[in-house]
Amino acid sequence: MPAPRILRTALVLALLAMTACDEPSRVVAPQPVDPPLQAPAKEGDLDFSVSTWPRAVIADFETELEAVPVSRDRIVSLEWRFNDGTLARGSKIRHTFDREGVTAVLVRATTETGLVLQRQVVVQVSPGIAALGTVLSGVVPGGLHTCAIDAAAALYCWGYNGNGTIGDGTRQHHYSPIRVGSSLSLSQVATGVGHSCALTDVGAAYCWGKNESGQLGDGTTIDRDVPTAVLGGLTFSSIDIGNNHSCALTQAGVAYCWGADASGQLGNGIVTGNQLQPAPVLGGVAFSVIRAGYTHSCALQQVTGFAYCWGSNNTGQIGNGTGGNSNTDMVDAPALVSGGNAFAQLDIGASHTCGLLANTNASNKTWCWGWNGNGQLGASTSEVCRSTVPCARTPQKLPSSVKLVAITAGSKQTCGITSTGQAYCWGGNSYGELGDGTTVDKSSPVAIPNLQFKSIRAGRYFTCGVLLDNTSRCWGYNFFGMLGLGDNADRLTPTQVPGLSF
Repeated sequence: MPAPRILRTALVLALLAMTACDEPSRVVAPQPVDPPLQAPAKEGDLDFSVSTWPRAVIADFETELEAVPVSRDRIVSLEWRFNDGTLARGSKIRHTFDREGVTAVLVRATTETGLVLQRQVVVQVSPGIAALGTVLSGVVPGGLHTCAIDAAAALYCWGYNGNGTIGDGTRQHHYSPIRVGSSLSLSQVATGVGHSCALTDVGAAYCWGKNESGQLGDGTTIDRDVPTAVLGGLTFSSIDIGNNHSCALTQAGVAYCWGADASGQLGNGIVTGNQLQPAPVLGGVAFSVIRAGYTHSCALQQVTGFAYCWGSNNTGQIGNGTGGNSNTDMVDAPALVSGGNAFAQLDIGASHTCGLLANTNASNKTWCWGWNGNGQLGASTSEVCRSTVPCARTPQKLPSSVKLVAITAGSKQTCGITSTGQAYCWGGNSYGELGDGTTVDKSSPVAIPNLQFKSIRAGRYFTCGVLLDNTSRCWGYNFFGMLGLGDNADRLTPTQVPGLSF
């Protein structure tokens, strides 16, 4: 298998001749940006210009910065100073920008004649792939359909449409992306097994598709084939949906859920049946991330990063050391996940849960719990739920040396991305959803070769992602055209979705 290519985002500084790369060292604090030390350069003097490749510098990615000569005065030293206190020397160095936004890099070059030029290089850092924990943008696979918000903020959906799941006003399946909700200005989208929800840029929630349990939140149990406003007048910052329930967070971190509650997945402390519009989750905990699985839900507490889960616990997916004894085991209010770990990210599959530790220095930040029948936890487990199902009732550390910065859980598979954009998947692989060219389950991470991702999302037997070049890929199960490729043939490796750019 070819080695993964290293992400190269080049800040090309036009300089005369470069010295060999030195190892980065630490300084106490970033240096202030001084004014230029000389008048504009003449021919043969020291001068430089700046360009980048790829265009997007992404937070949490290891970025290679390279200086390239264009003038004739020999450079004997080159120094890079970053706002996080890092100092590096040499023509090629690597640096990870830890947060999005505008930042400055102070570059100082010295020639063999003692001429010094210092300039401030301004870098726009795009949101890191860790944003997957809070924002559902890019390509989002669901049960039998997929939705995406592209670079122009347009919403597209495709795949199964029997319940109006696509939202185009018809019940016709679509094998290629079709524009939806053009009258709405949408910022994020979530897909479930039979319904979809989205938020406008001001936080209003709209849902469409299957509604037999009230999962659309419009006060009825009538299917809708176009985006329909969720009742309550609430303003949300994020939304996620499962099989037949939906959950969202307000700006203040207050959690609301609606739809089916037969397994306690709404978290309101009492199994009430169907809830037809948003109802607050019990406990008053302020959350930063909320995720909905098949019949359970999880969230991360603000400030602490502690994980809470509620709903079905028939395979230990709540993660508090209980459950897994019968199909009816459940927790009907948020329960603290065992282990005392602070997480930065969280995602939910059908019956398993995974998170990434907030500790950036951890050698391996990935922990998973719940159902492990297809190796989706990435760790060998000795526990058995319901007498026959391999499981883990508490979080298990991924034993692999792969260090992930983003995590996503699908029906039976789990995937993640490293800081270089290398994607790995493991677990169920009946339809090629791991993207490794086989249909064999894998109990440990397997690399997807020759591609670099900036986002990845796992659905029900298929997976999609966005590459660093802003094109999208999908792979796995495709019976209803949910890969967006114009046909219904399964794909065992990532295949480009035509016509979409992110």
